[in-house]
Amino acid sequence: MLPEDSIRRILILVVLEDGDPAICTLALTCKQISDIESQQSFQEEAHFSWLDSVVNWRNTSDEHKGNYRRAYNMSMW
Repeated sequence: MLPEDSIRRILILVVLEDGDPAICTLALTCKQISDIESQQSFQEEAHFSWLDSVVNWRNTSDEHKGNYRRAYNMSMW
């Protein structure tokens, strides 16, 4: 079994490729992945990694960034 940190890094790469919906899909694969993906810290890391990969925040105002670069709640069940 891989260490949790290694699995988290792999899952982040999948989210970067497939977007936030990949979190719910991957959670169905096994209990260990589901446990990792149910952690709020993972969901925020995955979301912000993906969001930062598709939005150039340098070209936006602080107000815009404050309004749109934020965490959200997600329920898998």
